[in-house]
Amino acid sequence: MMLSDWVGDVPEFFAEHWRSRPAIFRPAERFTVPITLSEVDAAIDSGLLRTPYLEMVRKSTPIDEADYTTSRSVNGVVADGYAEAAGVRRLLDEGVTLLLRNVEHWHAATRSLVERLEADLDRRVETFLFVTPPGKQGLPVHRDDADVLLLQINGSKHWRVYGGPPTANWGPGRAGNVGPALLDESVREGEVLYIPRGFAHEAVGEDTLSVHLSFTIQYSKSICTPPASPYTPPPRPSTPNPSPARAASSCSPSSPPPWPLPTPSSSAGPLQPRQKRGSGGSRVLFFARRLMLAT
Repeated sequence: MMLSDWVGDVPEFFAEHWRSRPAIFRPAERFTVPITLSEVDAAIDSGLLRTPYLEMVRKSTPIDEADYTTSRSVNGVVADGYAEAAGVRRLLDEGVTLLLRNVEHWHAATRSLVERLEADLDRRVETFLFVTPPGKQGLPVHRDDADVLLLQINGSKHWRVYGGPPTANWGPGRAGNVGPALLDESVREGEVLYIPRGFAHEAVGEDTLSVHLSFTIQYSKSICTPPASPYTPPPRPSTPNPSPARAASSCSPSSPPPWPLPTPSSSAGPLQPRQKRGSGGSRVLFFARRLMLAT
């Protein structure tokens, strides 16, 4: 898969949108989803996934890890933070969002796609998967220290993307005084959203379960070390001395796109206007199906 499969004309994408303007793309050819919902379900049920690879998040209040993780004893050593499937499903039923970090670390097909993107862009790429119940919001308005390409895998989500930081002295995390939205639209299944680095944003699930995979495009691998997460959550109430927000990266925010860029595939065709989609036969997580049947 090439970048052109998602955004069409790649040089035009860099000239018109890179670090300057958010956009929604609908590729002429439906992109291949690197990870399926059944694989996410299996990862949760396996009992091997643990924090910080997974987290349950909600806009309004923090979620205690003890509500969805458990401890394991292996060869006499006790380790905490393993996903407890029943707790994850219960919280999803209650409207909490499931966040899976660095999917490329533990999912082979996603890792293969990330490696191809990194080779094309000469930039480090990380992936984060969000499962959001209908009508709910997982994260507050925040800024990421990376450019984001988001693939909507299931359902739809309404996004508001605001402008970049007002000063050069900024860091990722919650954002205030963001001004009017530059983009205020729904991203539907099969569509791609681009959010420039530092542009504040928030999203709310719509009528059905929303699942999207975010590719965070970091700085050039040869320039500096990128941050590990697209979002810095607020400290938990029980934390007596939370760490201060990470300072802005020393990398130049206006670093140029990597040239030469891959030539757009002739089979990709022009970007097509949105069309209404039927519900199709998309697979839904077992625990999410229960949620949808209950609403």
